[in-house]
Amino acid sequence: MSHIDLTTPIELLRPARVVFGAGTAAESGRWVRERGFTRILVVADAFNAARVDRLGLEGDVTVFADIKPEPDVPNLEALLAVAERIEPQVVIGFGGGSAMDLAKLAAVLPGSGQTIRDVVGPEKVAGKRAALVQVPTTAGTGSEVGTRALVTDPATMSKLAVQSVHMLADVAVVDPDLTLSVPAAVTAATGVDALAHCVEAYTNRKAHPLIDLYALEGIRLVGRFLPRAIADGSDREARAGLSLASFYGGICLGPVIPPPAMPSPIRWAPATTSRMAPPTR
Repeated sequence: MSHIDLTTPIELLRPARVVFGAGTAAESGRWVRERGFTRILVVADAFNAARVDRLGLEGDVTVFADIKPEPDVPNLEALLAVAERIEPQVVIGFGGGSAMDLAKLAAVLPGSGQTIRDVVGPEKVAGKRAALVQVPTTAGTGSEVGTRALVTDPATMSKLAVQSVHMLADVAVVDPDLTLSVPAAVTAATGVDALAHCVEAYTNRKAHPLIDLYALEGIRLVGRFLPRAIADGSDREARAGLSLASFYGGICLGPVIPPPAMPSPIRWAPATTSRMAPPTR
């Protein structure tokens, strides 16, 4: 094991409020009501759009239900057009990483005078325009606690990567029950995604003791619960374990991977853009 200097600076970001546990999805609506927000934009795929009632929302709720599995610039622009029209007070990402990534951009770009290409790279976003709530429905990306968003540019077939502290959620609501309907194959793929995030954080050249605990526990959780969730999708404890592993992966990966500087070729998966180093300890 290599020596890690405990004096090395590192910054750990997470939402100011995190709600975790089975059946907590409706905490999203409670948080929105507490703040008096009535104009709400939910960003979701078609499947999750059909169960927005799980969020317990009241008021003027607009659901953008056209999120693609790999969102591109036209997909984002369609969402931003809706956001410009309704001027939401709060944006809710309800789905996997794609929905949550686009929700981040919908919370900061409308009304800012900035386009997606203006903000590619680290910390170019002018500021937050709407409150942001993230509610994951898969257990893999950890995007609910992250500050990055990826969108494909169809003209160049590259990933446009944006990073900004303004895209950090105000609240993340992680309800493992929302993942009960995820098929076995997708459960396996997203579980491996969470595992990769934790392994990369622990073996990265910029690995740090502050995040090692999250990374190692995330690895342990995937090893314990992924086989169970694949074998029995209704295993609520296994689903909760994977949701927690994904959450930990989102926390620990961000501080150790370099900020995006330029578009990445689409053949590079998000989990490998950090130039993962061989294990050194």
